[in-house]
Amino acid sequence: MTPAWDTTLLSRVYPGGPFERHLLDEARTGEPIAVTAPTVMEVVRGLQATSADKPTVTVALTWFVGLITSDLVEILPLDRTAAIVAG
Repeated sequence: MTPAWDTTLLSRVYPGGPFERHLLDEARTGEPIAVTAPTVMEVVRGLQATSADKPTVTVALTWFVGLITSDLVEILPLDRTAAIVAG
């Protein structure tokens, strides 16, 4: 598994962009991209908040949910130790 992507990286993934291409390249090697559960929460919340003012962002949210629920991404759960470290 790859090192976990943080919110800064994951929020820059969009269809056809360089981070999506990197993600797809990693997938070809059989390695999903690791993403922490709080990172997913932050990106989804950002997209939801933006979609209130820009309804077209709903398409991006749908695409993102499809991405994170695919085999391309491994969501790392927030366990007790991680929660303590995160503060």
